[in-house]
Amino acid sequence: MLPGCRTSAQSDDEPLLRRAKRLIAEAQRIGASSSTGQPYRAELVASLAAELADVYRAMGEECEAIKAQLDAAVRQKAAVTAYGQIAQTLNMNRKRT
Repeated sequence: MLPGCRTSAQSDDEPLLRRAKRLIAEAQRIGASSSTGQPYRAELVASLAAELADVYRAMGEECEAIKAQLDAAVRQKAAVTAYGQIAQTLNMNRKRT
C-alpha cells in the first residue's frame, strides 16, 4: 500500500491490487522454479518488476486523484457551511429590525 493513501475502505477486489498480487505471485513462482535458466529467470523477474512498478505508479495516480476529490469536497463543505452561517446571520438581523 502506498504511504499516505491508506483507507479502511480499500478492498482486495481492486483491479490494481489484484494485478499487483498476481505479479508478486508470478515473481515468487519464477524465483522458486529451478527448471528455467538463470538468464531467462532474470529477464522474467525484471519484466515483472517493471510491470509491478507500473501498477504502483497507477495506484499512486489514483491515490492523488482521490485526494484531489476529497480536497474539493472539503472546500465545498466549508463554503456551504460559511454560506449557511451568513444566511443565518442575515436572517437574525432581519428579525431584529
